[in-house]
Amino acid sequence: GPSNNPNDNEVIESACYSRLAEQYMIDKYKTDEEYWAKYNVQPSWTYFGAHNGLFRRIPAIHQEECGQYDPRRRPWFVAASSDPKDVVLVIDVSGSMEDYGRMDIAKEAAITIVETLTVADRVAVVSFSSRAAQIGGFSS
Repeated sequence: GPSNNPNDNEVIESACYSRLAEQYMIDKYKTDEEYWAKYNVQPSWTYFGAHNGLFRRIPAIHQEECGQYDPRRRPWFVAASSDPKDVVLVIDVSGSMEDYGRMDIAKEAAITIVETLTVADRVAVVSFSSRAAQIGGFSS
């Protein structure tokens, strides 16, 4: 929306209810700062990630461009919002995948999925053209 403000009602609602946690996040950071000061270390930031991609962090940082970070794609978010998964990526490797950059799109999609996996998840890759073959991963 205008001035980089969200215009989706669900995101606006998430921003409003996440403000309820803001003071806790600030207080926690101050407490952590006091504790870690004796070790000459800065505490890590505290964050909130909503199911619709809204993200808050304390201490805040200024960003020139909004929407570049989506917590729903981060392993910590996926692990907290779902059980361990068994994932099978099935990728067409036939010659037609070279047309229109299809293989690059398939690779990018596979990387996006793999980047959300945690140590509790299992993954296998099956490639196919005229025949299918499993490439690494789990077996029965």
